[in-house]
Amino acid sequence: LGWTATTLRCLAGALGWLALQRALTFPSLLANTVTVLLWYLLIVPGMVAMTPKSKRWPLLKRLVFSLFLLTVHGINWFFSFADWYAQPVRLDLFDLWAGLVYGLLYITFYLSVLDPLGIHLYFILSPRKWWGGGIYLGVMALKLGIWGAFNNLETRIKGDISAGGAIPGGNA
Repeated sequence: LGWTATTLRCLAGALGWLALQRALTFPSLLANTVTVLLWYLLIVPGMVAMTPKSKRWPLLKRLVFSLFLLTVHGINWFFSFADWYAQPVRLDLFDLWAGLVYGLLYITFYLSVLDPLGIHLYFILSPRKWWGGGIYLGVMALKLGIWGAFNNLETRIKGDISAGGAIPGGNA
């Protein structure tokens, strides 16, 4: 869904729908950052660790270098980041709210449509386990952390510009 949020954000900008483009800023960054973090830092290493040593390298090549998986889990983050970096904006409470709504819509879709169909992409998101509440609290904390991290980065970028550094998306 990160790819969808980024595509919709870029399309809204191209069509001049600036309010929608602005509203999708954080959901695009959030969805793609979470996807990259979970895929490359948790899921891939976990799958490699559970694979017999003789089959780890072929699995790693398939999970990391497959054009499809690289597009779905990796390239989209660079597009969303480049889009934001070209026009860095301080994320405010509306952005945090938009990210939370986006996440709630996603989890609602997952639990009400995919889970009943037996499509368990994320077993950890099950509300039926005793640890579900902790996972959901952790997801909320991750969203808040990503929001804060992009605001910190925005401050650094604008600080570099005001100090005479290169202008993002412009000439040095």
